[in-house]
Amino acid sequence: MPGSYNQLLEIQERTNSIGPDFGYLNMWYKIYVVVLSKTVEISDPYKAINFLGDCQKLYKDYIKKLIFERDRTICMICGIANKNGEWHIDHIIPKSKFPISHPWNLQILCVECNLKKRDDLLNAVPLFIEGARLRTTELFPDENINEMYEVLSDLYQTPEVERKPLESFFDKIIETESGWASIKAIIKDFSMIWMKR
Repeated sequence: MPGSYNQLLEIQERTNSIGPDFGYLNMWYKIYVVVLSKTVEISDPYKAINFLGDCQKLYKDYIKKLIFERDRTICMICGIANKNGEWHIDHIIPKSKFPISHPWNLQILCVECNLKKRDDLLNAVPLFIEGARLRTTELFPDENINEMYEVLSDLYQTPEVERKPLESFFDKIIETESGWASIKAIIKDFSMIWMKR
């Protein structure tokens, strides 16, 4: 694992400078559309329901692939690309501390880094969120971010909070320079207002 904030910053900057493979994303989208269109051709309602379930799973896989491609399959901690082809989608602010699956709170980690991730990385949360925000808003239209957020919330069984206040919350975290203690206070304030709605 990297030993310094500067190493993490370099990984973010390098990832932000690489363009995504839209051909790869378009291929997955075409597969999804073709599979979904086949549902109409099924006359047996039970088979149609099962097929729709398969389509929903395929669509969730497609949304996950958007996050993988957004981060260019580069581990945001060690900076290695295509490491054994095994990846985890990580909640930047851990689900145990803030159960939100907005695309700005997600990043790609290799399995090894995700399993070794410790609380000492929590001071880098603003850097990670800023990178995820930049890449997400750069790549996806606003309505797609809404849809991704909805699907990811369902996929990770996390609550969906109104997007604008949530994104303002993330902006406050990005601006925070005084470490995890300040971030915890921001999370607490936000949770008291918005998570109870």
